[in-house]
Amino acid sequence: MKKYTTVILTSVLIITCIIFNVLMSKRFYSGQNVLRPDERLYNQMALGILNGNDYYVFNDKKVDIGVEVSPLFPAFVAAAYFVGGVNVKNAYILHVIFNCLTIVLLFLTIRLITKKNLISFLFSLAFLIYYPLWKMNFTIMMEVSTVFFLSLTIYLFSKYYYDKSIKYLYFSTAAFSLLCLINNRFIVLLFTFFAFLLLFVILNKINFRKVVFTPFIIAMLIISPWFIRQCVVYDQFVFFTPAWNNIVANKFGLLNRISVPSSADAIDSGKPDTYEEYCKYLNESYTKEDQKGRKSAFTLEKYENIVANHNSQENIYLFRLKKVFSIYNRDFQFAGPNDYQLILPSSKSYIIIQILVLLPLFILSLFGFIISVRKKELYVIFLGALFFSFVLLHVLIYYTDRYRLTILPVLLLIAAYGFSEALRMLKRNYLTNGNTNPFKKIYTKIKDVK
Repeated sequence: MKKYTTVILTSVLIITCIIFNVLMSKRFYSGQNVLRPDERLYNQMALGILNGNDYYVFNDKKVDIGVEVSPLFPAFVAAAYFVGGVNVKNAYILHVIFNCLTIVLLFLTIRLITKKNLISFLFSLAFLIYYPLWKMNFTIMMEVSTVFFLSLTIYLFSKYYYDKSIKYLYFSTAAFSLLCLINNRFIVLLFTFFAFLLLFVILNKINFRKVVFTPFIIAMLIISPWFIRQCVVYDQFVFFTPAWNNIVANKFGLLNRISVPSSADAIDSGKPDTYEEYCKYLNESYTKEDQKGRKSAFTLEKYENIVANHNSQENIYLFRLKKVFSIYNRDFQFAGPNDYQLILPSSKSYIIIQILVLLPLFILSLFGFIISVRKKELYVIFLGALFFSFVLLHVLIYYTDRYRLTILPVLLLIAAYGFSEALRMLKRNYLTNGNTNPFKKIYTKIKDVK
């Protein structure tokens, strides 16, 4: 019976996901194939891969495929183009498939944690309607692929943790390694993953070779070929790409800079652009129908007020930490002290979904993490460690609201655990006070009347 229930619920989630994406496409897909600057970069990389080149053409210049990002995400886009033709719609279809699979994986993972089908279904459904993430299905950006591979990684590791089958640990490590080649920032979370495995081995006195050493070798086999390729091309050690290498070099001085122009040079530029340059940026970056009204509100007077009131002396790390947990943007603002990327005010629909979905996730995940520490629930503590590693990375390096989308599956799982524990505590307290099932009481009274 439970098996059929799972099949029915996952089928409902998939059908709902497809319907929701059809509805979103009418709002977020203009049909004009207008790509933002970042999207154009990934699209050109995909075309370069599709043509069998180790370079791509951007702004009429040949650029090495490994300058900005590791090319695994553009490779997925190239695969979509290979199967369905060179049309961005095919990349969007791939994202919708990832979207459906992600919802199913999260449903199955929550069920492993809570043992409750209904809780799993409700939390998966809430995540399914969180459109600030899933509108990215209609862009050529890596967020959806990142969320899918993160969800796959966590599901496989959950199977290992709860079912004690070592093969799932190896599959999980492989998925995590591929995730790092899609989104380089997740290498920090991979370090957290191995730190947890080491702690797990020490606490449970299990085989180090099977649980730590073998997964480490798997990760190295998957990731190291890219590092070797970069060393050969740039004649020095490169931390994934010159863009990321230079960010680490600028922030910590641990690596030698690579004299290759990249987007990293635009971070912390130290001065705002002109009003005309910002208007051009808005026109290129915000092309969807729902953004036109907010974009048009950026007047010269608004620009002058933002520049005049911007506090460039505010502590950058504290500012980023507050941004990680912020719900919405009230007005136009710069991305941070000495970071003059322009941020639009949040739309009304965005504010509503943030209050209905993201705010409860923050509250329930905090409660869930506290309970997991008190009960020494190692798996949920591990999820919390992944989240805190993510926060620390972006506080130290760089943060924008788009990055937070990629860690939301972890928050969802902790929140589902917290909600499950809250229900269990309420039920226990209710029964402890001498009460019985209230519905049973009502039924008994009706029966007595008859």
